[in-house]
Amino acid sequence: MTLSVQDWAKIGLWGTVIFTFVEAYGAWKQREEIVENKSGESVAVIWVTYFSALYAVVIFYGLSILDPALIFNGVFLTPFNFLLCRDLYRHKKFSLTEMRLCKFFGLIILASAILPYRDWVFVLFTLGNIAFSFTQPYEIWKNGRGVVSILALSCYLSSTIFWNIYAFNASNPELWTLKIICPFYAIALGLAVLFWFVFPKKKEGGNDSV
Repeated sequence: MTLSVQDWAKIGLWGTVIFTFVEAYGAWKQREEIVENKSGESVAVIWVTYFSALYAVVIFYGLSILDPALIFNGVFLTPFNFLLCRDLYRHKKFSLTEMRLCKFFGLIILASAILPYRDWVFVLFTLGNIAFSFTQPYEIWKNGRGVVSILALSCYLSSTIFWNIYAFNASNPELWTLKIICPFYAIALGLAVLFWFVFPKKKEGGNDSV
């Protein structure tokens, strides 16, 4: 059965809503692991802080194109991810590079709010996550699973699988960025899930910073 453009538009809308809740649940479970263990061991600072900033950027991008699904996604997920960042900062020492990147991500949010070229800010910032997304599997490979929540990783991976299916099947030329980044997200998260099971303990010579 072939789905029409309108069908895929509805799938995209409902998928955004459903997986927004799924990702929020994942972020909350990861935060719980950090707080309960009073540790951020193996949780990739750059990955977490980047996504927190990205969801804030999504709000302004959604407002610029009047897309209610994107606005909902950003508004709903930003608080969950900022709480995750706050508690990660409380229980894990950030390196100098990580602190500088956090400040840079903050400037990106500001640029998205005040600059007229919100579409390009969104696209460029999203493409940047191709590299940052691999910091989480790297952390697990180097330091073991630590307090990384397998439930959180599973939530993020399921959402990414949906976006891959949607991007490559919906006849929407505006989805070209998703076609580039989503496969990399899926690979990175797939590796993170795999490494979570393969490397339960810290590798010899590993350390706590990226």
